[in-house]
Amino acid sequence: MMYIMKRFITNWNFVRVFRLLIGLAIIIQGIWMQDWMITILGTAFSLMPIFNLGCGCHNTPSCNTNNTHKSTPEKEIQFEEVQ
Repeated sequence: MMYIMKRFITNWNFVRVFRLLIGLAIIIQGIWMQDWMITILGTAFSLMPIFNLGCGCHNTPSCNTNNTHKSTPEKEIQFEEVQ
């Protein structure tokens, strides 16, 4: 439970706030048009920045997630020529 709360509170930046605002705008538009599929879609888009899901930076060194992979030394690949 603490892990989810930590993801909610930390690492807020402009892009994350912008994604939340876009999701809220989609929800408001869906309610205004009385289209519940758009409202559900807006809810999904709003939950992603709230829980910091889908950041798309898991393979970059600047990503601050807890899913850091231990780097293993790379083996040298030897090629054999086929004739």
